[in-house]
Amino acid sequence: SHRALAHDLDALALAWRFGPDDVLVQALPLFHVHGLVLGLLGPLRLGASVRHLGRFDATATIAEFERGATVLFGVPTMYHRLADAVTADPALAGSLGPARLLVSGSAGLPAHARTRLTAATGRPVLERYGMTETLITCAMTVDGAGSAGTVSPPLPGVDLRLTTDDGTPVEPGDHHTVGEIEVRGPNVMRGYYNKPEETRAVFTEDGWFKTGDIGTIDADGYLRITDRK
Repeated sequence: SHRALAHDLDALALAWRFGPDDVLVQALPLFHVHGLVLGLLGPLRLGASVRHLGRFDATATIAEFERGATVLFGVPTMYHRLADAVTADPALAGSLGPARLLVSGSAGLPAHARTRLTAATGRPVLERYGMTETLITCAMTVDGAGSAGTVSPPLPGVDLRLTTDDGTPVEPGDHHTVGEIEVRGPNVMRGYYNKPEETRAVFTEDGWFKTGDIGTIDADGYLRITDRK
């Protein structure tokens, strides 16, 4: 819904301090949440600029930061290639260094790629978690901590819990028990288009959306996705 889009983008603007002064460079396809909602509708709503490359190229992406870009939205494969590029050519690391915000999503970012980029540029790569049905539910903030492979607690206004197969909630801090991630909030879809049975199958009676993703959650609310149900 329009409400879901607006709520999610405004929450991310606060988490990332994303706004009119930012110039986003991206090469994501514009037919899913990452590229379309975050990469196009987000800047439109918040007044930022977008430079879409058409297709990803590590050198071309880094060159945009030499021309004033401040933010990059990408997937782990892109950051792996960027890590290769700045490792092979230290001068490129200096060009990428001015980036204000590097965000990775759609899959977990391998620790090796994150470590290499941070070592080369001095910039951490922030991870976030979401899916088409829920938009972005968790996002590391610009002030956030956490280890590679984790994301922050849910965004403001979003409820998140883990449950076992019998519906028992997993207590935060229980690193030994995995559970299915369930989400509830204004960011969640209304339902699958013209598919009422499929919609009912993924919602609990009290309105939690069952993501099908499996993970653990630490005492501070940081989520680690470990599998798919």
